[in-house]
Amino acid sequence: MTFLLMILLPWAMAAGCFALRSNARLGISAALATLAVVIIFLVNLPLDEPVRSLGIALAIDRPGQMLIGALLLAVGTAFVAWTALPVGQNTPASLLVVLGLVLAALLFQSAVSALTLLLMAAALGTLLIVDAQAGTTLLAPRAIASAVIRLVLLLIGTLLLVMGYTLPSAASDAFSLSTVLMWTGLAIWATMIPFNITLADLAEDTTPYVFLCAVVIPQAVVLAVFERILRVQPLVAPGVSHLLLLVATGITIVGAPLLARGTVRRAMAFVLLTNVGQIVLGMVLGVSAGGVSLVASHVLSAALICSSIALLEVHVPGQSGAGEPWRERPIAAAGLVIGLLLLLGVPGLGSFAPKLILWQAAWRDGALAFGILAVGTVLLVRAAIQLVRAMLFTPAERREADRRAHWRRRVAPVGAPASDVATLPVVVPPYVPVTLRSWTVLLIVIAVATAIDTLLPS
Repeated sequence: MTFLLMILLPWAMAAGCFALRSNARLGISAALATLAVVIIFLVNLPLDEPVRSLGIALAIDRPGQMLIGALLLAVGTAFVAWTALPVGQNTPASLLVVLGLVLAALLFQSAVSALTLLLMAAALGTLLIVDAQAGTTLLAPRAIASAVIRLVLLLIGTLLLVMGYTLPSAASDAFSLSTVLMWTGLAIWATMIPFNITLADLAEDTTPYVFLCAVVIPQAVVLAVFERILRVQPLVAPGVSHLLLLVATGITIVGAPLLARGTVRRAMAFVLLTNVGQIVLGMVLGVSAGGVSLVASHVLSAALICSSIALLEVHVPGQSGAGEPWRERPIAAAGLVIGLLLLLGVPGLGSFAPKLILWQAAWRDGALAFGILAVGTVLLVRAAIQLVRAMLFTPAERREADRRAHWRRRVAPVGAPASDVATLPVVVPPYVPVTLRSWTVLLIVIAVATAIDTLLPS
């Protein structure tokens, strides 16, 4: 019964938030209370004890519990930020429905059901992207186009995953076709190269929190579901199939950090994509231990990075913006650095042990896998350093001038007045919310203290 309550509560509260959509702050407060109750349910769930309720098999293990905890922290980051920042009228209710769908996808033991729920979550994630804040009449046309393109791609990806999953049971000679369909569907869902056509636009046309909820969270959940499928259905055959998968994954691992240039938002998106590529590489190499733990640490690091970048972008009265941001906003600076270190898997943070397992698997696999991981990590470190330099050592006034110039180049061709460009993609209040700074400190403490790397393999 606890499983069902955990899934149904966000949906029930979403109805209340929708009724309170004219009072966004009250609705967000109700959403935060819902998250607190869901966390209580999560802590009390029986581990490794499958149950059947209403004909549905539900189960959770310890790594899955930690992943759901990381997802709740990420969603909580968005809700806490929206207590002070502008938010779309339907966003709190939509995000609660997405949360319920994501929880169901992770708890349901049927892969087809989980993938169907993920597609529904992606459709509502599109609403998060296009939902404008109260009082805003201008929405970037590129944001709408990117959201629609992403939804179509995810629909195709879901169909490929479902077809690939069901083909082996239909015909014994369909395994190779099943492998192609499954990995292609995963690549689409994970926005791996070359299916990253909307990634940069979504990062630049939305707020960091919408990007976190609409892109990062679905990515993480589909990786966890795919890892569950790999436990019972091997999809990596030795020989040419293994080699092709290594090369395909290596394109993202090496190519994504090379694309992490230009605006800060674009760099953030491709830095996170690089880590997604490394997680997929672990699946190709057959890393069963620590795979879900890597996904959990990825979500936590993404929450830290998005929260810190949003804090660094907020204009604060009394600060000229001519100084170095790391001096003026040390909490946001620390959050960005620790989030990137967590992404890299440095010792002392939760992702170290799973990353070490990944390196060992790459070493055992051969020179190609190890070389891809090594080169990708070096390029990721370089991209992370560039991101830190742009956010922490570039004066805010110069960065803001570059952002507005970039928006004029992007929006002017589609007819938006230049005077309105400053309102896109988000209008922020002239202060740094204390609640968001406090939440960032909490994320930093969790990133340092949580022993995600000690999780037992399922």
